[in-house]
Amino acid sequence: MTAMLRLLRAEWRKATGNLWMMGCLLGVWPLLGLLTVGALLLAGLAFKEASQQLALELRWNLVALDSWNITANLIAQLGAVAFAAILFGGEYRWRTWKNLAPRRRRLPLLLIKYVVLGVLMICALLVLSVVLVVGLGLVSAALGFGASYFQVGERTLGEFAANALVMSTSVFVGALFIGALVGLATLLTRSMLIGALGGIVVLAIDGFTPTAVSTIVLLTDTKIWLEALRLRFMYNLHNAGQLILGHAPASPGLIEFSTGTNSLLGSLVIVAVWLAVMIGLTLWVFQRQDLTD
Repeated sequence: MTAMLRLLRAEWRKATGNLWMMGCLLGVWPLLGLLTVGALLLAGLAFKEASQQLALELRWNLVALDSWNITANLIAQLGAVAFAAILFGGEYRWRTWKNLAPRRRRLPLLLIKYVVLGVLMICALLVLSVVLVVGLGLVSAALGFGASYFQVGERTLGEFAANALVMSTSVFVGALFIGALVGLATLLTRSMLIGALGGIVVLAIDGFTPTAVSTIVLLTDTKIWLEALRLRFMYNLHNAGQLILGHAPASPGLIEFSTGTNSLLGSLVIVAVWLAVMIGLTLWVFQRQDLTD
C-alpha cells in the first residue's frame, strides 16, 4: 500500500508538472466558463426574452452541476480524451517508459494513470463549475435576478450534496472508460495523436448509435435492435446515476421509440463489465509490450 501511494504521488506530481496538462487544466476550462458567461450576459442584455428565460432557469446549484454530466457533455468527454492521451501517450512521446518499467511492476504503473486521470477530470470540472457559478452569479445580479439565483435552503443543500457525490463518481468512472479507449489505441500504436483520435472516433460512434439504431428500426420495422442500446456504457452510467438519486430510469433510445430500461443492478453490472474488459485489455497489451526500443 505504501509503495502504491508513493507511486501515486509521483505520477500526480509528474502529471501536474506537465505544461500541456496544466495548460488544459488551468487555461482551457476557465476560458470555456468565461466564454459561456460572456455569451449569456450579452444575450440577456440584448434580448428581454432571453433575460426572462435566464431568470427562470439559472440557479447556482443547477449551474454548478450542469457541466458534470460526462455521459452527455461533449466538452467533458473531449477533455478526458486529451488528458488520457497525454498520460498514456506522453511516455512514448518522451521515451520514458523504458526508464520507468524496468524499476517497477508494469500493472501498478498503468493503474495509477487511471486514478490520476479520474482525479484530473474532477479537478477540471470543479474549476469550470466555480467559474460558471461565480460568473453567472454576477450576470444574474447585473440582469436583476440575483436574489432568485442565490436562493439557498436545507433541501437545496441536501439535494446538491447528493447530486455532487453521484455526479463526481460518474465523472471518475466515465473518465476511466474513456481513458481505457484512448489508452488501448495509444498502447497499440505508441502514438499520442492516434490514441486521441481513436478515442474521439469511438465516442462519436457511441453518441451517434441511438440515431443510427432508430434509423434501422424505421427501415426494418424490427424493434429488437433497440435492445442493443441497453448495453451502451454511457447509457448505463447515466441510468445508474438517475436511479441512485431516486429519479425515473433513463431511456436508452430516442424518445419516440419506447424501449425497456435497465435496473440499477443491471446498469452497475454492465458498467463494471465494460470497465473490466477495457482496462483489462490495456493491462494485457502493456504487460506483453516490448518497451526497450
